[in-house]
Amino acid sequence: MSTLTPLPAGPQVQRVVPVLGLVVLAAVASAAEPAAALSSSAWKLERVELSDGRSLEGILDDEVDGDSIAFTEVVRRPGRGMYLVARPSLGRDRVRSIERLPPKERDELAARIREFRDRGSERIRAEAAVRLSRDADTGRLRYDGESFSLESSAADPLTRETIVRLEQLFAAFEMLLPVEGVKTLAVRICGSDAEYRGVQRSLGIAVENPAIFVPAKRLLVTGGDVPMLVEEHGRASESLAAADIAIAEQDRGIEPLLRELTKRLEHQGIPAAQRAEIVRRARARHEREHSEDASRIASARRGNIQRLDLVRKRFHERLAHEAWHAHAHRLAESVERNVSLPVWLDEGLAQVFETAVLEVGDLRLDAAEAARLEPLRLLLASSSGPLLAEVLRSGGDSFLVGHHAKREASERAYLVAWGLAVHVAVLEPVLDRAALRRMVQPAAASDPVRQFEALVGMPLDRFEPAWKARMLTLPRASR
Repeated sequence: MSTLTPLPAGPQVQRVVPVLGLVVLAAVASAAEPAAALSSSAWKLERVELSDGRSLEGILDDEVDGDSIAFTEVVRRPGRGMYLVARPSLGRDRVRSIERLPPKERDELAARIREFRDRGSERIRAEAAVRLSRDADTGRLRYDGESFSLESSAADPLTRETIVRLEQLFAAFEMLLPVEGVKTLAVRICGSDAEYRGVQRSLGIAVENPAIFVPAKRLLVTGGDVPMLVEEHGRASESLAAADIAIAEQDRGIEPLLRELTKRLEHQGIPAAQRAEIVRRARARHEREHSEDASRIASARRGNIQRLDLVRKRFHERLAHEAWHAHAHRLAESVERNVSLPVWLDEGLAQVFETAVLEVGDLRLDAAEAARLEPLRLLLASSSGPLLAEVLRSGGDSFLVGHHAKREASERAYLVAWGLAVHVAVLEPVLDRAALRRMVQPAAASDPVRQFEALVGMPLDRFEPAWKARMLTLPRASR
């Protein structure tokens, strides 16, 4: 948990700059239309081929005049979020050819780009539109939506942010794998780590993750330090603003102080040249200390924002992880009661979706995350024997990371499950909707190894060495 650290004060004014200490993880990609496989298809884009051989993809905005065009490039590199490059005046002498989309497809692309540009204001509007009530008995905020009902003891802004995030996630999951006729989910946001631990104890669970899904209760619980850190960041921002005001007031008051100093020196009979030098040094010292204080405040503000962004990112990742588990549970229930996905597949896909960036309402699965790929490579390079059969047959206990769990074994199971999910959903996308529904079976209905072999179309003893070689040579997502 974070604590506030005072900034050393200069001689001019006492200034406290709170600095948050938070946590880090990694992230990956974004989205497109749902295709047959879970790895969604690319956007349909217009293309401009330049005379130097380069090719730009995006949308032709307009003809600026007879000699130039306006083009917005849409850059969607694997493993990275999308961004736009505006080219308002591209000379026709540089353009070799232009490939345009049919009007309907171009209109769809233009709408997506507008939505992408407006994503910040859209998020703010969506959060403001969330209808919350307050429970008279518990004092918790309440929300009832189509996909889930929620109660929260966290602050209003974080509650709204979490609701919008979950609505987007479930909408994206529904596009990939629709689920019908299943009861809605219950969500609980805990406003403190103590409350979150208390809920875990009441459920007979002890895990370190900032979110958990409990299938038997159709309950997703999230909490930990994040709500308190968000509030702490608000207090830190107020303190920084007060420090800014304090040094600004000191800056405005320096000239009267220097005039008073000049008068005192003159009264003491100090020669004019010496008085001027003393005043010059005093002003220089003030300016130096003012600059140092302003720099430390600006640095602390940047650090606080970066650290909060990192912990919020980790919170969003785990929320996506557990939201996938909730969706997968509903998917299994929609097929038949008392069935589930294989644990390796459920946990593997949860990690894949955990690092898929939500973008324009979609999820894009198109790259292997470096933060998991590197440790998986180390594991594969150091292991001479077979790994997959053990993980394929593993139960849920193998993936639990509790205070007393065997962390090394759990991390190994997670890494291998992630690598398998990346293979079947991203690299060699055999996991389409129909295949995923076929994987939903009672735990004892079939041999997990045979089930996996049917999915990938080859015996495990042939698949495993080829998969290991692929993982060891797979290019990392560019950054």
